[in-house]
Amino acid sequence: SPENLVLINTLQKWVISFISLTFSTNFISTLFISSCIWWSHRRTMGIEVKGRSLGPEITIIIESGVTYSACLVIMFTVYVVGHFTVYIVQDAVCSITL
Repeated sequence: SPENLVLINTLQKWVISFISLTFSTNFISTLFISSCIWWSHRRTMGIEVKGRSLGPEITIIIESGVTYSACLVIMFTVYVVGHFTVYIVQDAVCSITL
C-alpha cells in the first residue's frame, strides 16, 4: 500500500544498507575530524595564544556526531522492527542534519 512505502520488503535491504553506511560514515568522519583537531592542538601546545584551548570545539563535534549516530541507531532499530514510528524518527533525523 502507498501508506507503507518505507517498510516495503523489497526495499528493506537497501534501506538497511543506507542507514548502516550513513552511520559508519558519520562515526568515522566524527572520529577523524576530532582526532585531527586534537592532534593539531597537541602539536601547537607550545604556541598557545592566551591559554586558548580547543577542548570545547572537540566536545561540540563529538556531541554532534553522537547525537546524529544515536538517532540513526534508533531509526535502524525501529525500521528493522517494522514499526510505523520510523516515519517520526526519519523526520527527526532530517531535522538534526539541518
